[in-house]
Amino acid sequence: MKDLPDVIVIGKRFKGDIYFIEIKTKGDKFHQGQLKVKSYLEKSTNYFIADEKNYKQIFDGILSVS
Repeated sequence: MKDLPDVIVIGKRFKGDIYFIEIKTKGDKFHQGQLKVKSYLEKSTNYFIADEKNYKQIFDGILSVS
């Protein structure tokens, strides 16, 4: 859906947590709608910005939640 992060992880496996992950690669910039959603989610939930350097750490961290 427009302006939502690229990946949303939801489920019992994650103790009911919801993770919002925005993936940004070189040259990929936030547009106005994404910035608005980003501002809201950063205040209220698990919000991560993944890039070429940290994406594996973010995903491994989420998958290791028990």
